[in-house]
Amino acid sequence: MRSCFIPLCDNVNKAEKKRKFFVASSKRLGRWQEILKKHHTKVFKETDKLCELHFNEEDIDTKFSTVIKGQIVEIDRLRPKLKDNANPCKNLFYEKEDNVLEEKSQETKTPEKPKLKKIKVKKTKKDNSETETASEVADTSKDVSTDFLNLYEEIYEVLLPSTLWAVFRCPNKEFISFAYMNPSDFKVNKQIVLRRTGNYKVTLYEEMVREIQLTSDKITSEFLSKDIEEIDSI
Repeated sequence: MRSCFIPLCDNVNKAEKKRKFFVASSKRLGRWQEILKKHHTKVFKETDKLCELHFNEEDIDTKFSTVIKGQIVEIDRLRPKLKDNANPCKNLFYEKEDNVLEEKSQETKTPEKPKLKKIKVKKTKKDNSETETASEVADTSKDVSTDFLNLYEEIYEVLLPSTLWAVFRCPNKEFISFAYMNPSDFKVNKQIVLRRTGNYKVTLYEEMVREIQLTSDKITSEFLSKDIEEIDSI
């Protein structure tokens, strides 16, 4: 099964057993599509991956900095990540005898659009419409889903205030949760749950105190680290 989006890359680089793979965040997707369409007829999708061999080394972060006992320490990342302005620029096309750029016909078929239900919403002074389509809601989830998956893979970069906090990841990649255990009664009395759709819930002492929809720019280790620190102080 092909892992890298670039045709023939997996075959040409069989010896590279530990290649790192990257998906495009919502901010990068459009840029990458513009670059790759110059070389390939198949459209690069948010679920496609590119391996590290198509990026400059300086565009890949292999370490992250953290503070330990008042000193800044660099630690190897379990999963290297791309810098925000990273673009594929190397080995975007491999030549081979009888080279075929076109993917199999079944792979290039345009997927059928899912049927959309209309969701009724209350009228407001600012919005006179009675309905909104589920496609609008789906677009929001689609935008943040890639960012959620990136965060899921880099979740251990979220800085926790103490060892009383723990992180949990759904095996199906549907949610991430952070929980605090009270050392006096061993009960979890602070919890954060972030779903793949961007839904974000904060529960304190078994009572939900906040539920919001996070945008793409908030689904980051920096935002969660800061929010958890604030919640820890409550």
